[in-house]
Amino acid sequence: MLLDSFFLTLDDDLNRLQSTIDAKDANAIKSAAHYIKSSCSNLAMNEAAKLLGEIEASATKGETKADITKIKSIFYNIKNGLMS
Repeated sequence: MLLDSFFLTLDDDLNRLQSTIDAKDANAIKSAAHYIKSSCSNLAMNEAAKLLGEIEASATKGETKADITKIKSIFYNIKNGLMS
């Protein structure tokens, strides 16, 4: 049930993160990455949480460049594994 809720809003959450990256808004990147990272940590999605933590830490330092392609791939693989 928790995973269902997570995946129900994941696309919107990732789109929000990508939008903040595109807007080069470090504070918003930090917030969006932290939000998704917290959910990942609670669901033991450690690899995704680690990558999101790196984005969050970089944004804390003012960095606004980030690539979420690998994170999307991780989520895709998890979701497909659940559907199998």
